[in-house]
Amino acid sequence: MLELDVHLTKDHQVVVIHDDDLYRVTGVNNKVKNLDYDELPKRFRSPLQVPFPVQIGEHIDTENLEAHIPTLEEIFQLFPGVPINLDLKQESDLLLDLTYDLIKKYNREDTIVWGSFRESTCSKAYTKDPEIAMLFSAKAIVKLLLFYYTGLLPFIPLHQSFLEIPVFTEESVKSLGAYTTSRRMRTFRWLIHNVLVSKRLFKHLNKRGIFVFAWVQNTDEAWDFCFNHGVNGVMTDHPTRLSKYLRERDLNASSKSEKDQLIKDSK
Repeated sequence: MLELDVHLTKDHQVVVIHDDDLYRVTGVNNKVKNLDYDELPKRFRSPLQVPFPVQIGEHIDTENLEAHIPTLEEIFQLFPGVPINLDLKQESDLLLDLTYDLIKKYNREDTIVWGSFRESTCSKAYTKDPEIAMLFSAKAIVKLLLFYYTGLLPFIPLHQSFLEIPVFTEESVKSLGAYTTSRRMRTFRWLIHNVLVSKRLFKHLNKRGIFVFAWVQNTDEAWDFCFNHGVNGVMTDHPTRLSKYLRERDLNASSKSEKDQLIKDSK
């Protein structure tokens, strides 16, 4: 699955980019919504100002790279069979309508999950087409936790299909003091680790056909933590490395299963 974010240009093109501001990635001090599509920068910063974990030690060299900010329609054309996770970054009815038109044009209703952290955007998207898989908004996540910890969740109808959340391991929570002095941020990550990351909750959601994704995880240790706690999938900056990890994990699981069966047969 491709995870991506969309914005709307001044001339109403749906483009794929995370930030609303172009400066971090391109060095151009302007916003996507202020420029026509043809006016968008054709060069990225070098090295690209997107942080990767220090322990990975990787960066993207874009000095001689010919690239552009793609439209959502280009992505649909380039990856016709690949499921796509769409985050509508702008609170815009027009962005929602144009995105939906593209989903219909390319028959993407069954291979799209869409939504936003904003409840208003998710509500409008669900009203437009309740058959398309929906993300939990931030407000919906808070309500989900309230219902879960009060024991009411089994009796509450849910129309969302994907719970997508940040996940922090115990080690990353403990090491926060070295990276931030913000008590609010430390509390936020502690709450995520101890309240939101619940194997029982995730199991309950899975039984109701709801998948749980963690963002963004880039190390074997983080992937171990996520999958051991019942997460169904992770978003990553390193899909090739994650694919290798999953293949090895499957092989190890198969070997363990065969070994257990041999022991059982011998008894």
